[in-house]
Amino acid sequence: MSLQNVFARMSVIEHLESGPLGSYLSGLASALGEQRYAVHTIQKCLRAVDAFGHWLAKHKIEISNVDEHVVTQYVASLPRRTAGDRSTRPSHLATGLHHLLQFLRRQGVICPAQQIGFWRNFSIEGRLSLFQLLPTRQALLPIPA
Repeated sequence: MSLQNVFARMSVIEHLESGPLGSYLSGLASALGEQRYAVHTIQKCLRAVDAFGHWLAKHKIEISNVDEHVVTQYVASLPRRTAGDRSTRPSHLATGLHHLLQFLRRQGVICPAQQIGFWRNFSIEGRLSLFQLLPTRQALLPIPA
């Protein structure tokens, strides 16, 4: 499923494709379509991913450094809904970001969660010390910045 199958207006498609995560949106739309999500749900997810991409760019966060912690920071920065009992629910701009993480991991763009969690326990100096202990001096796991 391409963006043309999800959005009717070309101006919307051009806006999404020109965003910081625009190159991933068509693939994500296809993946969500294969999982039989409704077009309306895919639209909401893609708009949320676009907003997240702009937030990443504003905060100078590289896509390769995205993980659940970064998504949590983003969601915490979003305004909360104010209508009645929904006041504690996050904004619609958080919709489906877990799908983005799954998609980026399958594409090899970001590290699997357990690898990120492992390296996050060490400072930069600690990471370098571990690297120097390796007999071949080649990291077994990618080291996120």
